[in-house]
Amino acid sequence: MALLAGSDRVPYVGVDALSAATRPGQAVVGSVVSDYTLLEQPQPRTVQLDDEGVDGLVRWSDDLSYGVGNVAPPGTTYLLLVPTVRPEATTSPQVLRSVIGLCAKLFADPVIGIGIRGPAPDSYVQLVAELADVVELKLVALREQPLRALPLPEGLLSTTYQLPQALVQADAVILVPALWRDQAGAVHGALETLGAAATDQVLDDSLRVDLLGAVEPLYVFAEALRPRIGAEVMPLNAILAGDDVCAVDAVGAQLLGATPAQVPGLLLAGEHMLGKVEWEEIKLNGAPVSGVPQGAQPFGGPAGPQRSQQ
Repeated sequence: MALLAGSDRVPYVGVDALSAATRPGQAVVGSVVSDYTLLEQPQPRTVQLDDEGVDGLVRWSDDLSYGVGNVAPPGTTYLLLVPTVRPEATTSPQVLRSVIGLCAKLFADPVIGIGIRGPAPDSYVQLVAELADVVELKLVALREQPLRALPLPEGLLSTTYQLPQALVQADAVILVPALWRDQAGAVHGALETLGAAATDQVLDDSLRVDLLGAVEPLYVFAEALRPRIGAEVMPLNAILAGDDVCAVDAVGAQLLGATPAQVPGLLLAGEHMLGKVEWEEIKLNGAPVSGVPQGAQPFGGPAGPQRSQQ
């Protein structure tokens, strides 16, 4: 039986054990918050977590989904992490540190790049310096990368994509989006973070969906420690993980008090079968997310009264 990646504090979880409670074709999303009862030291969501606390969220969310170690191909040596870096929201360096540490344990001597489009935040520069003796880690300026053509099997607007070389050469791309919700109510997450890796300055929904069809394998650790919702910051201390970008964004939207229909491009991605967007197609493992029902629920429909349980 294949096993998910474990740690000193998180027990190994069997894929077969997960699939026993998952219908064929369902996407699995791991959901963990700091007060999750199975954590070694649960903490209130209002508490500012230290590195060890964030590390527990990342590892548990990975174990409760299918695990990045089961998605990346055998012999993986180069991983590209793509965080959110924009004025409205920037992925916490604590979460990046935890994802990097997880990858360093799962893969043999990996090279890990942190791909960004613009100037690197000082906290990321410091992170690379701090981990220099632990793992081969580098910042990758995606706009300065040579472009390589990547064919699309069924492109919506084009048959090839010019993508930064680092993105094409990566054995696996790990999105580490910072979830946030703007004043208009739109929820920004993994789909938008993937779009930030492209050369286009502005991506419409169709281009985001094209890109989702072009880049694989993908894994997502969605950060919602202190997400911005409109003009306010909400203490959530939550991490969502999974190998289905659409499913993670759908659950992430509900986590921020919205509906999946408020994620730009998500409905179009679902229509082109690039991920799961209907509640009946998504299995939530771990901490409940309000409004994600256990049974079937139409995409974008009203939230059900039930909550998913582990």
